Amino acid sequence: METQHTHPHHHPHQFIEQLPQPGSTTTDEALLWGEQCNQQHLSFMGEVSGLALSHLAYAFFVAASFAKNSAVSGEAYYRLWQMESEGRAPHSTTNRKENRDKGLVYLRQAALQEFPAALRLISLVL
Repeated sequence: METQHTHPHHHPHQFIEQLPQPGSTTTDEALLWGEQCNQQHLSFMGEVSGLALSHLAYAFFVAASFAKNSAVSGEAYYRLWQMESEGRAPHSTTNRKENRDKGLVYLRQAALQEFPAALRLISLVL
């Protein structure tokens, strides 16, 4: 696998075409694919493909959250919290408070998995 696809593509649809289906990979791979989709998304936020990348990132993080390895599931929940609270989840609304409240469920899950960043944050946001 070449390493260049971690950098933003000039044509994000090419990146999207070479992605595996969320749920078809190991949970470790799902976390990595989610990270890559998330980074690509941030480069193409204003475009339709940016929205697709965001939805794909979310789906990969959901898949990774089922990992038996708490380091993987913890990070996946943490990423889901970030996406929810920033209003970047597929079902996010323009209601910031609602998005943040939904996100807290994931932050709690990440803290239960003892993900370090979540443990630091949980006491601040609750």
